[in-house]
Amino acid sequence: MRLTVLGKYGPYPKENGGCSSYLVEDGDTKLLLDMGCGAYSRLHRHIDPLSLDAVIITHYHYDHCSDLGILQYAHQIANSGGLSVFSPPPDGLYKVDSPFKQEDVSEGARVKIGGVTAEFHRVLHPVASVCVRLTGASGRSLFYTGDTRWMDELVEYAEGADVLLADTGLLFPIPNLPAQPHLTAAEVGKLVKQARVGRLICTHISPLADERELLDEVNFDGAVVAEEGMSYEV
Repeated sequence: MRLTVLGKYGPYPKENGGCSSYLVEDGDTKLLLDMGCGAYSRLHRHIDPLSLDAVIITHYHYDHCSDLGILQYAHQIANSGGLSVFSPPPDGLYKVDSPFKQEDVSEGARVKIGGVTAEFHRVLHPVASVCVRLTGASGRSLFYTGDTRWMDELVEYAEGADVLLADTGLLFPIPNLPAQPHLTAAEVGKLVKQARVGRLICTHISPLADERELLDEVNFDGAVVAEEGMSYEV
């Protein structure tokens, strides 16, 4: 299974950057995790966007779903068959429209997308949001937190994954805000150690962040910040 980073920033990108979007390929299976700004044009560098088997949208904030509408236009003009979009129910910020089919994912839902099994769990974010664990035909697994604050259940969901793709949206907690919207770097370090994950890729990076400082705070040997355009073997 191969993970390619199309966009790594949130909630908005640096110049020439993109927001959260990740291409996952396993044999002939091709799917997207989220589709923030810049994802559609960058997808052309790797595959034909119309060849996707499915899209997973973890939640309907624009930095995770804005280019899904562009992909819809491409499908409409090509008069292609319906593409499944697995996600929590859209909450009004975005409408999944024809020719796509929106598939609601409930707590603990498991779906088969080609040769990949996707397992979903609800996480804690200002809008309905999910994390997802992808297991390829070989048994190798990728766990993607989506956007979430700390919850103890993340350790169980990520347990033993070969790669953790983690929302590292905060260096430190936001003062005077009890319900944090994202994981801090220290919490990501805690998660990767407690879940006994093989490798860590930090993503959803603030365009204002010092990436070296983030990695120092994560404090996990071999942790990297996602690099746009880079592919990682899972």
